[in-house]
This record gives sequence, structure tokens and C-alpha cells, in this order.
Amino acid sequence: VMVPALLLACAQDPATKKQAHYERGRAFEAKGKPNEAIVEYRNALQVDGNFVAALRALAVAYRAKSWDEDAARELAKAARLEPASIPIQAELGRALLALEDWESCQGIGETIAGADPKHPYGPYLMGAAASGRGDSSTGLRLLAEALRLGPGVAEIQQAYGEALVRAERYGEAETAFRAVLAQNPKDADAMAGVAMALLKQHSVAAALEIANRARAQDPDNARVRLARSAVLSVQGKWAAAVEELESLPRQAWSPRFQLALAEVYLRNDRPEHALSVLDPLVKRFPTFAVARYLLAHAGLPATRTCRPSGPRGSGSPKSLSENNNHIWRFSPKCSPPRSTTAPNDAGPVGSTTRSSRASNGSPTST
Repeated sequence: VMVPALLLACAQDPATKKQAHYERGRAFEAKGKPNEAIVEYRNALQVDGNFVAALRALAVAYRAKSWDEDAARELAKAARLEPASIPIQAELGRALLALEDWESCQGIGETIAGADPKHPYGPYLMGAAASGRGDSSTGLRLLAEALRLGPGVAEIQQAYGEALVRAERYGEAETAFRAVLAQNPKDADAMAGVAMALLKQHSVAAALEIANRARAQDPDNARVRLARSAVLSVQGKWAAAVEELESLPRQAWSPRFQLALAEVYLRNDRPEHALSVLDPLVKRFPTFAVARYLLAHAGLPATRTCRPSGPRGSGSPKSLSENNNHIWRFSPKCSPPRSTTAPNDAGPVGSTTRSSRASNGSPTST
């Protein structure tokens, strides 16, 4: 009689229950089943909303699906619960890099560097933020320092490649991305980076080949979708470029992703669809200049006849996001948007740790 009673008591014990959900989630994650893992981690958090291990694991599962805003939300909560944890700050910084929240990345990098000057994530986050804002020399210098402190760290090498792309050093960027692939040939982010570097060097066929490989490896990766859509656009395959983006689950649509989708909608003579993406984006981020520009363009009657010049299949004019003279080129005055919403709202939530820094009129977080 006593044994069933004890078993029942254990089954109802909150600590045991949340741990059981967490362990099941880890098992699903190990089997490559992020959807099932997400369910279990959420169940654990229903038992204990402050279960930090489950918050971190849930963020990892979200990131595996490119749900970076959701990942940042969970990690921001974990960081509030354990503000001295460098690993949590580092994970949050990575999620914010995916959202291109440069200001918050800078702040977290400073925090990590202050706590541990030898930790590679300090200069890594600060360097990626500097590069994203348009300061290539500072960004590359800091990222080189991060690589010295953390040689072989794939995400740092990836960020270094992306900084080289922004500096228009495409051959070196390709080399950096291929260094990541030498460590892990299945790294979809690195494959997407190689594809974009090849595209910038006008190797369209090679870019498409590796973008296709990346797509097969990680079909829900937003970076991969953006790279493959860019290649298809250069080939003049606008309908396919649209399909490549709009078929990604909406939870993975970051502000930058929405901007790219709106642009290919416009180039595919679908201004109404562009409006449906841009209008809510501008309402969320009213100072997001390039989104406002595209919104105004989408509303023009002449937009229906707007087509990129040049013959199909022979390449195309640079997109707004690629044009080196356009405002979207990662300048301090127009960094990609950050949320003005609370952490539990639908918008990006990365800047929860640095809200006091956002006072320059650009889209910010709280």
C-alpha cells in the first residue's frame, strides 16, 4: 500500500514533474525532434516558469527552427534570473546577433568583457555589432581578437566572414566560411555564407549549388532561405525567389527577413503582398527608414509596372539590401530594427538587458 502512495507523491511533486519534462525534451532534442522538445520544455515551464535550464533549452530548440525572437525572449528571462551567468549572456548575445540588434549585442559584449577579459564572446559580440553598424575596421579588429581568444569557435569564424562580406572582401569571406565548413561540413549557416560570397563574386551557378545543399541540410534556416532567394533573384527567377521566402514558417520571419520578402514581392509585381508585410512592420518600428521607403514605393500606382531592367537570367540590378549606396547598408543611422514591445509581446525582445541605451530615435527594445 505504501509504495503506490509514494509513487503518486513523486509523480505529483513539482520538482520531479518539471525535471521529467525537461529530460524528455532533451531526449527529443538529441533525436533531432525540436517540435517535440519544445512541447516538453514548455510543459516544464508551466510547472516552474523560472526553471532556467528549461528556458535555455527551449531557446536552443527555437533557434534550431530559426525562431530567433522567441529564443531571445526566453534567454532574456533566463538572464534576468541569473544576471551573473556568462554562458546565458553569451547565448542571448548570439540570439540577438541573429536579430541584428547591434546595440544590445554591444552592451552584452561589454558586460562579458568586463567580467572576463579573456572570454572570446566579449570581442565577438562587440565586433559583430561594430561591423553591423558599418564600422568594418573596428569590427574586423575585434573579431580577429575573438578568434585569437577562441580559435576554432565556429560562430566567431562565421561572424568574421560576415564582417568581411560587409567590407566587400568577398574572397576572404569565402575563405572564412569554408574554414567553418572544414570543421563541420553540414553547417548550413556557413554554406549560406559561401553562397552569398560566391554570388558577390559573380559565380552564380556555384552559389546556387551550395545554396541548394544548405537548403537540403536545414530547410527551416532563415539565412539559407535568404541566400537561396538572392541567387534566384539574380537569375531573374522572381516567383521562385518569393516562394523560397514566403514558405518559411512565420515564426522565423525576422524584421530583416520581412524586408527581403517585401522587396521580392515588389520585384515580382505583387505590391499588395508587399504592403501586407510592410504595413505591420512599419507600425511596429515607425523609425525603420528603409521599411518606410519600401512601404511608400509599394503604395505607388506605378509600382505595378516596376520591373528590374536588364534581360532575364543575365543578372539584375542590386537589391535594396545589396546596393552599396543604399541606406540599408548597415549604417549607424539605420541599423535593422529592434523591438519597442515588452518581452512577452510578439516583437523582437533582445534588448531587455540594455533598454536604457536606446535613445537615438532608432527602433529599440525594452
